[in-house]
Amino acid sequence: MHTTIPEADKELIIAHVLGKVRSWVIAHPEYRLEGKEKKKVKQLIKKRMQGWPLQYLLGYTWFYGRKFDIEHGVLIPRPETEILIETALKLIPKKARWNIFDIGCGSGAVGITLACERAGCEVHCSDISPKAVRLTDKNAKHHTCAHKIVLARGKNIKPWDDELNEKRRGVIVANLPYLSQSIYNAAPTEVKNYEPKKALLGGGEDGTRSYKKLFKEIAEARSPHLSALIIEIEPEQKKILTRTFKKYFPEWKVTFKKDLHGDYRVALFTKRHATA
Repeated sequence: MHTTIPEADKELIIAHVLGKVRSWVIAHPEYRLEGKEKKKVKQLIKKRMQGWPLQYLLGYTWFYGRKFDIEHGVLIPRPETEILIETALKLIPKKARWNIFDIGCGSGAVGITLACERAGCEVHCSDISPKAVRLTDKNAKHHTCAHKIVLARGKNIKPWDDELNEKRRGVIVANLPYLSQSIYNAAPTEVKNYEPKKALLGGGEDGTRSYKKLFKEIAEARSPHLSALIIEIEPEQKKILTRTFKKYFPEWKVTFKKDLHGDYRVALFTKRHATA
């Protein structure tokens, strides 16, 4: 439990309770909380001191310049996941009319962002969590792109057997659980105690089990129009994931992208001669 929290967190909590923006709180230091407002602010500050992530307390987070609703039980989007978006946007032409598959969509931040940035594409978002699917639907409506998003509950690519075989170029974007047990054990308390464990632990000694299963499913699907797979990883997983993927797709090209800390964070697998 924290003995104190950053002043910025307090300001954001007060702004949230008052229905204001943080700049209003800073500009009005003379304002005094009373009654229900004061009680609610105290409750939220206490929970923040206990380790609750600020995003869950506020009910929203920011991702790639857009505001997304977030709920306890759904993974909070990370800034490093924006590398996933940047990689996809460099790959997909602005006027493309491709199928994009957001596997393990969570709050929908990745799929919705791509739907907003690539207006001609249809985005298919799926997750095994019903709460995540509902939240993605809510966020899609908030960003007025629900008409371009197809939702399904299911694991990996299983909900999209038909769509993967449509005569449109396809790209899979996935941020599946990939932490090893040792990395998870070393994570901050607010991550381990409050975020969904099943959305973090990848399985196996090195955390790569989730992605290995995905690779196998993609190989079994035999989609002639799938041209790329983009995933978020731990830097230490580069070799094992490359080796496993190449077992199924020896002709595909593999490249890696670094995050702002200089760590390899995204793997891009591209078909050398994709069918349009």
